[in-house]
Amino acid sequence: MVLRFLLRGGIYILFLVSVIVGWLLRRRSQKNKPDSVRPVIIPEQPSEALQHRQWQVRLQAVQNLAQQPLQTALPALLTALCDPDSDVREAAIHIVSGYGQAAVVPLLNLLETGTRDAREAAAQALREIADPSAIPGLTAALHDESAWVRQQAARALGVIQQDEAAEALSQALEMEQDADVKHVIQASLSQMSNTHS
Repeated sequence: MVLRFLLRGGIYILFLVSVIVGWLLRRRSQKNKPDSVRPVIIPEQPSEALQHRQWQVRLQAVQNLAQQPLQTALPALLTALCDPDSDVREAAIHIVSGYGQAAVVPLLNLLETGTRDAREAAAQALREIADPSAIPGLTAALHDESAWVRQQAARALGVIQQDEAAEALSQALEMEQDADVKHVIQASLSQMSNTHS
C-alpha cells in the first residue's frame, strides 16, 4: 500500500516536472524568436540602414547598394565590409568584387588600415577580383598580425596566378609559424602549380 502510494506520488511529481519544464522551454523559445520573424523596417538613407541594430536591415541596405552608381555605393560598401555580421560582410564582398579593378585601390587601403574583419573581407574581395595590381598589397598582408587575414591574402595570391604571387607565397611559407596559414599557403602554391602544368 505504501509502495503503491509512493509510486503514484512519484509519477505525479514526474508529470508536474515535465509540464513545468515544457512550459519554461516554450516560454524561452517564444522570448528568443529570431529577428527574421519580426517585421523589418528599412530606413531610406543607406548610411542609417548600414548602422541599424538589426543585421537583416543592414543586409538589405547592402543589397540595395548594388543598384546604386559606383561613386555612391563603393564608400558605403567598404563600410559594410567592417560590419560585425558575416552575412552582411559576405554580401558586401560579392558586390564590391563585381566592380573589378575600380575597387582594387580602395580595397588595398582597407586591407592596410581596416579592422581585422575589414582586412579579412578586403582580402576576400581581392581574391574574387584577382587583379595582379593587388599583389604588393596582398604580399604585405601575408605579414598581418591576424592569421585570418594572412589566410585570405594567401588564397587571393593563389588565385591571381602570377610568378610574383608564387614567389611571395614561397617566402611566406618559410617564415610562417601558424599551421593553418601554412596549410593555406601550401594549398595556394599547389593550386598555382596545377594550373601552370
